[in-house]
Amino acid sequence: MESHRILCEINDLLLIAAGIGRFASALAIAGRAAIAAQVLSCSTALMEEIGAKPPWFARISRKTLVLIHTQLDDTAFADAWEQGLGMTAEGAVALALDSLAVLPTDVVNAADRG
Repeated sequence: MESHRILCEINDLLLIAAGIGRFASALAIAGRAAIAAQVLSCSTALMEEIGAKPPWFARISRKTLVLIHTQLDDTAFADAWEQGLGMTAEGAVALALDSLAVLPTDVVNAADRG
């Protein structure tokens, strides 16, 4: 994704982490809860690493977590969350893009409105 590449070039860690969180939202909306949990976990860890706690990110994360928890039991969620904590930003983006590549455009666009 071009915007992610640009954010990496200018090293905007806040927007990189937020973008990864948006991928998690799209995945949760698409019913890919385990992958969404991994990606959201990575995004959350990145935010914590840079000491950022923007309220808008917290709102998006809460909505995404609600969707994820409706699709996964506690054990599956905990496993996916743990896997995401070990991911790099690049790994999370690659996983999200691979998972979203086969989705209809309307599902991906719904996450942008979320």
